Amino acid sequence: MGFSTRGFSDDEDIELHLHPHWLVFAKPALTIVLGLILASASTQIADTAEWYETVLMYASLVLSGLGLLRLIGRLFTWSTTHFVVTTDRVIYQRGLFGRQRLEIPLQRVNNVLFEQSFLERLVNAGDVIVESGADDRDVVFDNTPDPEFVQAKIQRAVRALDRR
Repeated sequence: MGFSTRGFSDDEDIELHLHPHWLVFAKPALTIVLGLILASASTQIADTAEWYETVLMYASLVLSGLGLLRLIGRLFTWSTTHFVVTTDRVIYQRGLFGRQRLEIPLQRVNNVLFEQSFLERLVNAGDVIVESGADDRDVVFDNTPDPEFVQAKIQRAVRALDRR
């Protein structure tokens, strides 16, 4: 599902448009691989077909099937989640049938931070935190690809807006 620019003003341009980092697919993919390895190993345990080998094989295939369903669900979530920085605002939108959209005008952005765990640093993912003057809570955009670049992009957009 694409991102709609229907509500944009004529002079508003998209500076950055991202989906969540590919790391969101890691757990379901590992579940599938683990299930397939266990299914393969269960057929290699012994030459005779004991009942526990059959149970282990089917349980492993069910595990892989559940991992596949979870992977498909994550794919739909990933494709319908958008993180957008425009010349006027920061937008986070998600959902296919029901939609949730959060917009923060750049005039309200007080500070932009990012956080990365060790694993996230290895794959260049992380969380971008936007502090706005609108309320007391920070807005966290998790699983953002290249959060340092996103932070810099938002800060440049805020400075460019101040110069206009």
